[in-house]
Amino acid sequence: MKNWKYLAIGLVVLVYILSFLNRPTPVKAVTTGCASGSPTSGSYTVTVCLMNPANGGLLSGDQTVTAMVSVSGTNPGVQRVVFTLNGAYVLTDYGSPFSFTLSTVKWVDATYQLSAYALMRDGYASPQGFISVTFNNGITTPPLNNNQFQPSTGNPPSGGQPFLVAAAGDGASGQSTSSQVVNLISSLKPNLFLYLGDVYEKGSSTEFYNWYGVSTNFGSLRAITDPTIGNHEYENGVAPGYFDYWNNIPNYYSFNAGGWHLVSLNSNSAYIGVGTSSPQYQWLQQDLNADSLPCTIVFYHAPLFNIGSEGAKTSMSSIWALLAQHGVSIVLNGHDHDYQRWMPLDGNGNPSPTGVTEFVAGGGGHGIQTFTSTDSRVAYSNDSNPAAFGALLLQLSSTSANFSYHSVNGSILDSGTIPCEGANSTASPTPTPTLGSTPTPAPTSTPTFTNTPAATNTPTATSTPTPTIAVTNTPLPTNTATPTLAATNTPTLTFTPTNTPLATNTPTATSSGGQTFTFTPIADAYVDSSQPASNFGTGTTIRVDGSPIVNSYIKFSVSGLSGTVTKVSLMIFANSSGSLGIKANSVADTSWGETSLTYNTAPSLGSVLASSAAFTSGTWVTLDVTGYITADGTYSFGITDPSSTAIGLASRESGTNAEKLIIVTQ
Repeated sequence: MKNWKYLAIGLVVLVYILSFLNRPTPVKAVTTGCASGSPTSGSYTVTVCLMNPANGGLLSGDQTVTAMVSVSGTNPGVQRVVFTLNGAYVLTDYGSPFSFTLSTVKWVDATYQLSAYALMRDGYASPQGFISVTFNNGITTPPLNNNQFQPSTGNPPSGGQPFLVAAAGDGASGQSTSSQVVNLISSLKPNLFLYLGDVYEKGSSTEFYNWYGVSTNFGSLRAITDPTIGNHEYENGVAPGYFDYWNNIPNYYSFNAGGWHLVSLNSNSAYIGVGTSSPQYQWLQQDLNADSLPCTIVFYHAPLFNIGSEGAKTSMSSIWALLAQHGVSIVLNGHDHDYQRWMPLDGNGNPSPTGVTEFVAGGGGHGIQTFTSTDSRVAYSNDSNPAAFGALLLQLSSTSANFSYHSVNGSILDSGTIPCEGANSTASPTPTPTLGSTPTPAPTSTPTFTNTPAATNTPTATSTPTPTIAVTNTPLPTNTATPTLAATNTPTLTFTPTNTPLATNTPTATSSGGQTFTFTPIADAYVDSSQPASNFGTGTTIRVDGSPIVNSYIKFSVSGLSGTVTKVSLMIFANSSGSLGIKANSVADTSWGETSLTYNTAPSLGSVLASSAAFTSGTWVTLDVTGYITADGTYSFGITDPSSTAIGLASRESGTNAEKLIIVTQ
C-alpha cells in the first residue's frame, strides 16, 4: 500500500509537470522586435524596440508603426530613428514618439521584415530591431499611379483683394517647427503656395504620405500648391516619392496665376541638365520667349547666390543669365535653412536696378542653418533661431510685388516692393499650363522614371524685356568679406576673410585667493555629416546641429599652470539661440588639424563633460568642465547640439568673441 501511495503521488506530480511544459511560453513585449547595442566607449547602451504592429501581424490599409528607444548610461540623445522594409529605406522620424503611418497598399501582398534603428547624436547607429509582417490587400502586381499633374493656379481672390503667393521650403519633416510654419502659412490665407523643395530625410513615398501629408501638414495646402523638387528627394539618381505624390509631375513646368507668369525648374544638375545645351534650358528659353505677361517668378530649390552652409549652386549660372536677359523679376529658392534677400543682380551677378531679385526661403521647419560667409550684395538676411522659421508672402499686382517675410514668432522680418516692367504691351493670355518633361509612371513601391525632358511647344520669340526693378526697405549690410565675381555668365563667388585670430596660448594670471588662467584656442573647426569630406576650419563661425549631424571641435594648449586646478570653465559666444543648450564632450585624440579636419576624419567624441542651459543669441555660454583638465597639456573638446536646429557659435577667427578656457588654481 505504501508503495502504491508513493506511486500515485509521483504520477500526480508528473502530470502537473507535463501540463506546465505543454503550456505556450509567454513572449515578453520588451524582447519582441528589440535590439540593443553600445558604442566602442561603452558609455551607454541603447535599445530599440518595434512596439507596433505585432510581430507576425496580418496588415491591410493604413497601419501605425511605432518604435521605442531607451538608453542606459550616459545618454548623448537620440537624433532620429530610421525605418526600413526588407532592408529598403522607408522613413526617418526625428522626434519621440517615433511613429508614422504605413500605407500597405503601396506594396504587393507579401511577408516583409520591418526594422528600426536609432542614430544617436554622437554618431553611433544602434543595431536594428526586426519584426515580420504580412501585407494583405489583394494586391498582386505593383500599384501604378497613372494620374496626370496639373499646375494649380490658386484660389481666386475675393472682394477685390490682391492675389497672395506664399513660399517656403525645407520643412516637411514631421517636426513641431514644421507644423508651426504650416499654421503660419494657413493664417496668411494665400491664394497660391509654392513649396521650394526637400521632404525629409529622403523624400520617400512614405515620407511624403506622412511628413508632407495628405490632408495634414503641408498637404493641407495641396490644392493650391505648386512644388519644385529638392535634393533630398533624390536617392541613387531617382526621386520616386516626389513624382508619385505629385501625380507624375514634370521636371519643369510653367503656368499663369494672379496676372504673373510662374516657372518651376529642377536645379539638381547631377541628375538633369541645366547648361545651355540641355533640354531644360532650351525649354525655358522657348517658354520665356512666349511669355507676354509683364511679370515673372521662377522658383527652384538650390540658389545660385548663397551665404549659407549649403554654398552656391554655380551650375545654375547659365539659367540665371537667361532669366536676367528675359526680365524675370523674382527667383525663389530654398535649400539653405534661413532667409536671404539679395539685391537685384544682372546676368553676371552684378548689382543692377533692372536685375533679378533672389530670395532664399528655406526656413520651412527642418532646422535653421547659420551663415558661413558674407556678401555685400545681400540686402537682408536672417539665420536666427527660431525667428528665421517662417514663410515669404508676395502680394501681386499688374506692375509689382509687395514682399514680406513672416516669422513664426509673429513678426515681419523684411518687407518691400519689387516693381516689374512688361516685355511688351500685348494683353495677358488665358492661363494655360506649359509642361516640360514628364516621368514615366512606375510602381510606387519600386518606381523608376526616365525623366527625359522634351519641349512641349515651339513659340515665336518676343522682344527681350528690359524691366526696371527697385527694391525698397534695403538695410545696409555689415559684411567683412569681399566677393569676387569670375567669368561672364559663370558667377563663382570667392571670399577673402578679414578676420584676425586672437593670440593663442597666452594665459593671463590674476590673484584672488588663487590664480586664474585664461587660454584661447589653438584650433577650432566644425564637421558636417552632409558634407563628410569638407573642411570648415577657417570661418568666423563654428556650428552644431542634430540633423544633419554637425559637431564642432576646439583645441587648447594649456601651459604654465601652478597649484591645484579647482575649476575649469569653457566659454563660447552664441551667434544664435539654443532652446536645449549645447554639450561639451571629451576628445582624447588631439592630433586633428584645423584646416584638415572633416567629418570623415574627425576623432571620436568621448563622454559628455557638461551641458548648458538654454541660451539666446549674443550671449556667452558657460560649460563647467572641471575635472577634465588637471595639468599642462593639449586638450580637445567636442561640442554637440541636443536639438535638431542648427546653432552658430563664434570661432577663434571671430576676434574678441573667440572661445575661452578659464582655469582657476589654488
